[in-house]
Amino acid sequence: MAELANKLSNSLEEKLLSAAFFCRRDFFKLWNQIRNSEDTYLTPEEKCQLIFEKLEGLSPIHLQPPIRFISMLSAEYPQILLELPQPPLGLFILGSIGAGPFVGIVGSRKPTPYSQRVTRDVARIWSSQGLCIVSGGAYGIDSIAHQTTLENNGKTIAVLGGGLRRLYPKTHIRIFEEILKKGGALVSEYPPETDVRPYFFPERNRIIAALSDSLFLAQAHEKSGSLLTARAALDMGREIFVLRPIQGDVLYAGSQSLIEAGAHCLIDAKELHQR
Repeated sequence: MAELANKLSNSLEEKLLSAAFFCRRDFFKLWNQIRNSEDTYLTPEEKCQLIFEKLEGLSPIHLQPPIRFISMLSAEYPQILLELPQPPLGLFILGSIGAGPFVGIVGSRKPTPYSQRVTRDVARIWSSQGLCIVSGGAYGIDSIAHQTTLENNGKTIAVLGGGLRRLYPKTHIRIFEEILKKGGALVSEYPPETDVRPYFFPERNRIIAALSDSLFLAQAHEKSGSLLTARAALDMGREIFVLRPIQGDVLYAGSQSLIEAGAHCLIDAKELHQR
């Protein structure tokens, strides 16, 4: 029986890899139907069995190393992601995610000097505490978080909005290489050859929010993508720290609204030592 269960699990994991390439949206539609039905008690494996009864004829995929695919049924898959309404079918990974604990740092792509300074302080403190810093690999606050962590010999993970063979932005290639050299990881839910698309970033943000036990928002305007990440984390019960906004500055309007929604207002990064 155990051997049969293992074969079944392996078969489902192969199908999840194929679905990630060919029919991710269709998989999510069927996943949502099950989630909204009376079958919410089903395990992820049982849900996948039902879904693949309807998604037939999937071509097998042979993934080229060193990129690995960790399906939602794998023991390596971060179980916290299964709390998401639409968990990734799996994660394409370069490097090693590890066991955490994880903390997230997000914010504007065009941060003020004030936001840059405090972000560096936060990244130094958290990485010196042995926490793995999760961010999105983008310009601005993301790159500052990754670089400061690496300078502090810490571990960091970049969750990307495109495939791992289409690294974006290209100007951050050296940062991505350094992340891997120092034991971190590059992570994406998209097949390796997938180009970045604008709507991938909000999807990417939910992974950052779910992985992070705590999250620091350095700066966000009202329509900021990083604000969506922080709100998602707040909704999931994560501890959120928001840099105290500059009064009356529209660049921090989203930050202010998040504080009003219940996030902690961080005045000085040294406060993190007390938590």
